[in-house]
Amino acid sequence: MKGYPSVIVFPIRSRSVCTMSNCRRAVLVVWIVSLLLTAPVLFTKGTNPLTFTDGEESVTVNYCVETDGGVGLIFAIYQAVILLLAPGLVMIICYTYVIRELWLSTRNMRVLTNTNTK
Repeated sequence: MKGYPSVIVFPIRSRSVCTMSNCRRAVLVVWIVSLLLTAPVLFTKGTNPLTFTDGEESVTVNYCVETDGGVGLIFAIYQAVILLLAPGLVMIICYTYVIRELWLSTRNMRVLTNTNTK
């Protein structure tokens, strides 16, 4: 991660990386990965129709239910880890890297611009 150019740390270099084609590719990749990560819900959930009648009219309501109890628990753990904890950890690591780089550059700038003359 040390050699990876950050948009915040190296804003001039980012102009060559942040192009429209790269943005389109990034959006497409995010959508594909999102669909793949949420696809297991198609296999772990189902609908349960429930009909209410009052004599003259009837209304049918479809409830979302687990299709298999064991798979639903595994899917809930999967969602918590992959879709919540992993992105949170990545954000913490990235923000730590950016803050560290900005702090080091600010400290170096203070040393370079120190105007103490004796």
